[in-house]
Amino acid sequence: MISEETKIRLRELEGQRITLEDELDRLAYTNNFSRIAELEGELFDVKDSIKKITSGHWFEDISRAELQKEEATLQ
Repeated sequence: MISEETKIRLRELEGQRITLEDELDRLAYTNNFSRIAELEGELFDVKDSIKKITSGHWFEDISRAELQKEEATLQ
């Protein structure tokens, strides 16, 4: 069983993952290779953290739409 605190941390990490992936998609059409490499490193760290936290636990990936709905309800 995953604690509520861990679930909150996972939501934060998933939000970071989505943001980083969006940023990488946007930068894919530029020549800013140093920033792309930096973001790829950050994305790797975020995905690794998610993997470690969820190891042995089933965790449903939060879609971008669901994440936006959740953020809207918190505002």
